[in-house]
Amino acid sequence: MSELFSVFILGLLSSAHCLGMCGGFVVTIGAARQPIGPLVARQLVYSSGRITTYAFMGAVAGFSGLYLSRYDSTLVTVQQVFSIVAGVMMLAIGASVLGVFRLPGLKSLGVGSLFAPLFQQLLSAKGTHGFFLAGIANGFLPCGLVYAFVAKAVAAGSMVGGLSLMIAFGLGTTPAMVAMGCSGQLIGHTARHRILRVAACLVVFAGAVTIVRAIPSAGACEHCRDEVAQVTAGS
Repeated sequence: MSELFSVFILGLLSSAHCLGMCGGFVVTIGAARQPIGPLVARQLVYSSGRITTYAFMGAVAGFSGLYLSRYDSTLVTVQQVFSIVAGVMMLAIGASVLGVFRLPGLKSLGVGSLFAPLFQQLLSAKGTHGFFLAGIANGFLPCGLVYAFVAKAVAAGSMVGGLSLMIAFGLGTTPAMVAMGCSGQLIGHTARHRILRVAACLVVFAGAVTIVRAIPSAGACEHCRDEVAQVTAGS
């Protein structure tokens, strides 16, 4: 439970990254003048579509981790490997946002333009199903932060664990996305830039913690070496 709560908080604190990558979609949903009630409902339906995709990805990743765990060695486990991968990705994303180096984003890859006609068609559909389907499509857009949490879902080593982890991450990103969609001017450019840098520092910190937690301790390594020696002697 503490792990899920920490993932939720990290999703909440890294929401600025989501606003920068996909904020335009939620702003489009809130562009029409309408009462706040229906507007919030549309934003929640859209975010529920995103979370549905994240849950699917988490379940698949968790099942993959469970399957791959049969290939664990006495020195390192699949969960440790993917935890380190997730941590490295978080470090890279945070460092990129802080300007240490550049990573290709949606804009540079042209992915947003590629999906624009699809989102326009879904968001113009009557009823709420279009917003839900648009959210599902949004969840599949390439995003380094999402991929980092998918790697953590693999490290969970179970379908339920991976699914729960990705749902917690999606729920964490929802408040900022809904707020941004309900009022595009709620967070100014300068404030968003500052929040983004703070979020980047938190992502770097979380990545470092994830890597450290995944590295076996000295005592565990010595125990692994003893096991290897026993197996070698027995053969």
